[in-house]
Amino acid sequence: MKFFYVGFLVLISFGTKAQFMLPILEDSLVPKHEICLSGVADYSGSSILNSLSDKLFYGGEITDDIKTASFDKHGVINRFGLNLQGEIEYRNTAASLCKKYDLGFGIKAAYHSFGGVVYPKDLYGLAFYGNANYSGTLADFSGTAFSFYSFQKLGFTLIDKKSNSSLTLNLINLSNYSSLQINNGTIYQSLQTDTLTLAINGSLKNTNGNSFSKGIGLCLDGDIRVPLKGNNEKINYLQILMKNVGFAHMNQPLTVSSIDTNYSTIGLTFNQIINANGQLSPSFNSLDSLQIVDKSSANWVLLPGMIQVAKLVETSSSKRLQEFYGFRIFLTKAYIPMVFVGLDARLGRNFHLGMNGSYGGFSDFMLGMYSYYKKGAWSLGIGSENLLGIFTNKAYGEAISLRLRCGI
Repeated sequence: MKFFYVGFLVLISFGTKAQFMLPILEDSLVPKHEICLSGVADYSGSSILNSLSDKLFYGGEITDDIKTASFDKHGVINRFGLNLQGEIEYRNTAASLCKKYDLGFGIKAAYHSFGGVVYPKDLYGLAFYGNANYSGTLADFSGTAFSFYSFQKLGFTLIDKKSNSSLTLNLINLSNYSSLQINNGTIYQSLQTDTLTLAINGSLKNTNGNSFSKGIGLCLDGDIRVPLKGNNEKINYLQILMKNVGFAHMNQPLTVSSIDTNYSTIGLTFNQIINANGQLSPSFNSLDSLQIVDKSSANWVLLPGMIQVAKLVETSSSKRLQEFYGFRIFLTKAYIPMVFVGLDARLGRNFHLGMNGSYGGFSDFMLGMYSYYKKGAWSLGIGSENLLGIFTNKAYGEAISLRLRCGI
């Protein structure tokens, strides 16, 4: 696992990596000039253990015991996803773009990679065991959905100095996009392994060419601070956070490969059909019988936007303990709404330590922890929303977040 964290810190050192999800900290002392470098690196799932995902990402032998341990954790519907974000932002509240509304401004640049898959248990079994475990039975992989995005953005921000709320309009460069949807899919192999039947209806969308820019688009980022009056007239703040809500227009139409067929063969096993020289190789003439149709689709792609609503932690508060809570959604099938709740402890004048629990997202229950330290104009926060992933191969993913800020 250490390579995951080393790789993340290397990315940080080269310039950017994105918003700090948790902790959600608010400093009431807003600097006139501020630069913030932040990053999130996270992969997680509902069923695949780290003992397997480590081997897939970093290499190594995948033994039968490793495959079986994750297979036994699978339910009817399963999820897995990846979220890498990087952002560098400059904010200026000394300038006044509009005196009437008392607006400052900011400039940001960011990089995002985001992907997720939702799939049934049989798809995992077919991928890691072939059809050996399904002889005489029907393997069903209907409902599988996958999507992956890679894009960069450059944005201009308007900042409300009174509330510290902000709205950013970003120009998007989409460098990669693909999606897969299997509406209905089954494979049956007879007990004698001499008859195989495939029924499938689905489609695959892909960007074309090797160019860095596959599409151009626009998206909005928003950070709205809503004051809430608490006990003893104390003001708390609710944050409505929005990221990457928008679209991209492709430079050329997406290629859509569609399939809707029932296909049977006699005398070949499942493993023979999928190997390099088998019936599904490009050189095999019977591939045409699968009735794969290529066509062009619409030029528009919706981005995997995020919306998060949460109570903020006030770093300048005199309270030793503060609670925080909220929920988060990504606009993609593989990510279910996440809810989280946590407790922040002020251990010194400038040091905070917090823990939180969450449920949802790509995974199920996760335990998180963070630390935050401020010294003069500088502050540093580092944490993980999946703390168990650092210590055990029996966890369901790894995550790390970092934010370095300087304000004067």
